[in-house]
This record gives sequence, C-alpha cells and structure tokens, in this order.
Amino acid sequence: MATMESIITDAKADLREQLEGAEYPEDLVFEIADSWVPIYYSQIAALAAEDISLMLDEPELGPACGDNFIGKEGTPIAWIAANIFERIEAALQEELQTLMQEKEEAEA
Repeated sequence: MATMESIITDAKADLREQLEGAEYPEDLVFEIADSWVPIYYSQIAALAAEDISLMLDEPELGPACGDNFIGKEGTPIAWIAANIFERIEAALQEELQTLMQEKEEAEA
C-alpha cells in the first residue's frame, strides 16, 4: 500500500521528468498532483489512517470533485482526497522552486 511519502516521492520524480520543455510549469504541478491522488476509496482511507490530519484539516480548495466523487461531494472521503491533493501539490510547488533555482544557478 502506498504511503503519502512514497506518493510524494514518485510525484516529484514525475515533475523532474516532465519539467524539461514544459511551457507552464505551474500547470504541470497541478496536473501531476491531480494524477497522484488515489482513485479508490480504500486507498484514500488507508492514507487517512496513516495520517489522521488528512481527516481533520479543512482543505483550502474545498472537497474533491470530479468523476471519482460524483454523488460523494461533501463526504469525508472527498475532503480527505482534497487534503491529499493539497499535500502533493505543496510538495511539488516546493520541488519546482528548488529545481528552478538550481537551473538558474547552473545557467549563471
């Protein structure tokens, strides 16, 4: 079973692979973060069991929505999924800043 740590590590690897040639790196961060949110409720619940703050934090963006959450809007699973997305996105934003800084230093 995947952990938040392993998901974030794999998402960062995706960012590094896809960043070269990306016209809009910030959009890439969003797309990658979205693609790494588990789609199965059992996986979302397992991540929440591993880290209770995923159940308790209120996501800035509100509950998750989309095809996986039709009829589940506003349910705990949608809130947890949104928190997972926000954790991944925050880690990717930080990684993007690091990668951009390294690129600028290498070019200088």
